[in-house]
Amino acid sequence: MSFLSIVIPVKDNWEYTELCLKSIFKYTDPPYEVILVDNGSRNPLLEKLLKLKNRNPQVDLKYIRSEVNLGFAGGCNRGIELSRGDFVVILNNDTIVSPGWLSGLLRVFEKEPKMGITGPRSNYVSGPQLIRDCPLYFKNPSDVDLEKLSLYSESFKRENEGQYVKQDFVIGLCMCIKKEVIEAIGGFDERFYPGNFEDDDFCLRTKLAGFEIAMACDTFIYHFGEKTFEGERFDYKRTLLENLMRFMEKWNIDQVNEKGDLYRKVLRRRLIPTENLIYPLFKDHPYILLEWNRDEEEVLSYLVKHFRLKSLPVILTTKEDPEKVMMKTQELLGNLNLLDDPNINITILKGETSQVLNEFKGKFYLFRKLKSENSKAHEGSHVIQVFV
Repeated sequence: MSFLSIVIPVKDNWEYTELCLKSIFKYTDPPYEVILVDNGSRNPLLEKLLKLKNRNPQVDLKYIRSEVNLGFAGGCNRGIELSRGDFVVILNNDTIVSPGWLSGLLRVFEKEPKMGITGPRSNYVSGPQLIRDCPLYFKNPSDVDLEKLSLYSESFKRENEGQYVKQDFVIGLCMCIKKEVIEAIGGFDERFYPGNFEDDDFCLRTKLAGFEIAMACDTFIYHFGEKTFEGERFDYKRTLLENLMRFMEKWNIDQVNEKGDLYRKVLRRRLIPTENLIYPLFKDHPYILLEWNRDEEEVLSYLVKHFRLKSLPVILTTKEDPEKVMMKTQELLGNLNLLDDPNINITILKGETSQVLNEFKGKFYLFRKLKSENSKAHEGSHVIQVFV
């Protein structure tokens, strides 16, 4: 059975996020993990997330906190970097998933070996994924009738069972991505800030890498739409136009009559620059930082087993004797059969974490165990806090 990583970038709007998470917990069969990326929310979401976690202890939940808004692409990438799944699902926080949503998206991969990305139908989305006659409308989370939504989605599934349509792109409200695609092309291009066209760019690169894309016609996800843009008071139309210009500049497109032209003009080309095709994850080569204590041994074990982190330097800060910590670390690596792995680079420093953050130049991913006592923030755009 495939393991799924569900990545949800969030900027405030907890009431929408909570509803999205509850629908995932209700309608998603394990095994899966949920990675919530807090994109600079005014009030960190850790405490609220912990309360939800305590009510759903069976869920594998991770929380990433950036003190600044990284944009949709940046938020997705931080989540993808920490994902462990055979598939990564990018999901907007103002969506509500429905019964059988994940099996519908995955079923297409079973039928199509070259499939790279699938997406659902929805009530609020552009292009062919839109259900024009969808009878559902909920003004806000308190207005939602989950039973009504469930009945509609199940009826919709029966009418369209097993159907899918291959196309050039799917919209980023929900994208189910095969791990091999990410290994081939990396993450979302973060030039498309704060959002719009990062999904088009990712789909185009997926096609250029030889994968296919499809809409799962029997899968429905409810979408409120543009809640992050509304909350941040971004001018949606202006942002859309600015990122269209960035897209056309990146792909050297001089004019376009319709959206399909964006893809056709590039897909006809024989030579594509590598820097256009690949957007590397861990682009800034961050340090992996962990405050060492016995409670964090489980976190260190997670780090060294995480295949995407093996090439990054790991720094352990400690108030204990560094020699004793080194012996404990070697013991842990030995138990994992990783003691002689040349890709694992661990440095042990005695002192406060804040001192390391101030003295070292570069980006840091500060790892901690997911618990309330670790809620202290380390401010600065150079620090990403990760709770596992």
